[in-house]
Amino acid sequence: MSFDSSDSFDDDDVDFDQLYSTRSQSRGPSVVAPVPPEPSTDPFVLRGENAILRAQLQKISDKFEQENRKLKQHYHVLLSEREKRINELMDNVNKVKEDNEFLTSENKNLAAKYIPATKKRRLQDESIEMSISDVSVRSAGTKETSTVTQEGPQTVAIINQVSIFQDEKNSFIESISSHVIPGMNCTTLSYLSNISSAFNYENRDFHISKERESIKTAIVDYLIRFENKNRIDMLLSSFVEILFDYVVQSLDRDNLFAAPFLLSLIQFSLNYRPKAVSFQLIQDSMNSVNHLLQNFSTVLKQDQPYLSNENMDVITTANSASTDLKLDVVQKSMHKKVLDVFITVYLMDIMETLSKLSTYLDTPNNPTLTEYWSHFPKSLLLHCLSLKTPIGFVFNLVEILASSITKDRFAYTDNSKSKKHTLTKESTDILTNLIIFITQGLEQDMCIYSLNRNIGSNAYAPLLDILVPDHASPKPISHSWDEYRQILETSSSIGHQNKHETAVLKLRIRILQLFEAYFSQRAASSIRKEIITHFVSSMVTQLGFEQELIYRAPRANTVSCRLQLISLIMRLVHFILLSSGQVAISDLPGTTLRELVIALLRISADSLKPLALETIRQWREQGHVPEVSTSPNGVEINYDDWTIDMARDVIGQCITGDEADALHYSINYDIPDDDIMLE
Repeated sequence: MSFDSSDSFDDDDVDFDQLYSTRSQSRGPSVVAPVPPEPSTDPFVLRGENAILRAQLQKISDKFEQENRKLKQHYHVLLSEREKRINELMDNVNKVKEDNEFLTSENKNLAAKYIPATKKRRLQDESIEMSISDVSVRSAGTKETSTVTQEGPQTVAIINQVSIFQDEKNSFIESISSHVIPGMNCTTLSYLSNISSAFNYENRDFHISKERESIKTAIVDYLIRFENKNRIDMLLSSFVEILFDYVVQSLDRDNLFAAPFLLSLIQFSLNYRPKAVSFQLIQDSMNSVNHLLQNFSTVLKQDQPYLSNENMDVITTANSASTDLKLDVVQKSMHKKVLDVFITVYLMDIMETLSKLSTYLDTPNNPTLTEYWSHFPKSLLLHCLSLKTPIGFVFNLVEILASSITKDRFAYTDNSKSKKHTLTKESTDILTNLIIFITQGLEQDMCIYSLNRNIGSNAYAPLLDILVPDHASPKPISHSWDEYRQILETSSSIGHQNKHETAVLKLRIRILQLFEAYFSQRAASSIRKEIITHFVSSMVTQLGFEQELIYRAPRANTVSCRLQLISLIMRLVHFILLSSGQVAISDLPGTTLRELVIALLRISADSLKPLALETIRQWREQGHVPEVSTSPNGVEINYDDWTIDMARDVIGQCITGDEADALHYSINYDIPDDDIMLE
């Protein structure tokens, strides 16, 4: 095989340099891995990197705190719902128990009336003789049947026990015998054992002779002689009507010595068994209370303290145009003034009790609440919603108004038959006057405990105690003005003033709770816009005032009440401005908006630095500050998480983002690490 010379291969014919350059151009430029630069030692660069890392850590920390806050808020919501559910179940259980007791007594009474007496049977044992009475015929028959049938497996026959019904009358007598007026030294019947009647009185089976037996003896005798011992409803109705009638006749004869004690027994009887109180009894009691209160209007509304100096200049008082005291009031003896005050206080407590009973018994078929407000005098509102009204009477009226709030009703307004949920003029005036009490008034106090609550001072309780003699008498003991003055001067002590301040705070809390209940039942649009705007302005003013008082006296006993008041204000402001749609932030006056921003910044800003927290930790280790205590320690202001969150929500709508950042950094200024001097 031969090869052509043209096909032969020769190394000398190949240009390797040209091939290599061509191959390099076809591949393109070679990629060379960059060499990482060395770490910078510039301090500004390092500070920038540290700032970035700090910002990332702060973001992670904020996210963690936000999640923790949400979980805590969710936990509190679940806990509050659970507690609310438990309270509702407890209320239902109590109502069922009361219904059961009442129906049991009814069943016993009807059975004794219409069913003949059951047969009695004696069973003898070989060693012991036992007598069992009141065994039903059905129980005996059951036992005989069980002894005859022996074919099946042996069973245990249980004889039905006799039901023992509690004697309602004796139970009521035992309860009323141990009744004590709040703040008094003895039981009510003990005081009545030293008081006799100034006139002969007879009503049904209640008899009392003039200046003979004591009123206690007449009351106990009447209760013992009452025939239907298991009809507690009839007993309460008859007993309350008789006592009211006796008090009215005592007023006509100008001898009210026993009236305060009898009124306290009436209030106790109405609260004894609410289910047994009839609708007719509520109406009759309302008429009696209204008739009695007409004679004590000067006690409800006072320019000057009603229990003033016995030697007051009559001419000066009579000619004064700025006083509501009448000439006959000034000329009254001191013991009559004392009786007037206690009678008025207890009458208002009974009026409050009747309002709660009307709400408790109110049904569509039996509208007791509507009937209650149809009998409620409008003149009483004018006296109890005045800046000259003592705080106790305002408290009574606030509780009465709170009991009237339903989906279709508030006070005199009843929208159950109309689609428009608007307020009448009377109800609007009520809300306007209540708003005034948030920032003004409530200086006067009767210094007497209510029958419904023990709030405030009870310095005047000895005034009634010293009137009762040590033997049965229809007249109270008269004392000199010096003895009365010594008791009256105790109300000016620091302790009683602090109690009065606490009572004022609790009343304002109750007023705000009334508005909260109103907004939960009825739309905010039912109130005129200018009234709600005035309401927000008043709350903002009081919010700043309460914060200032906390800063001035951070360890006072009233700090907890002030914090509760601040929390309520924040809830209402948050709802009105952000949820109701009735009032916008732009509708607020400039002064109100400025005060609102300042107050919200005090709540939402973090005012405690790490150094302050470290100081508090050291105080706790040294025992200067309790580790677990709800009382204020003078450094920390314990706003709850909901209050802080709501304050931040509202302030977020008041200012822009840049303004918020500037305010945050100006309040929470962090000292650089280089400027901290370490010892």
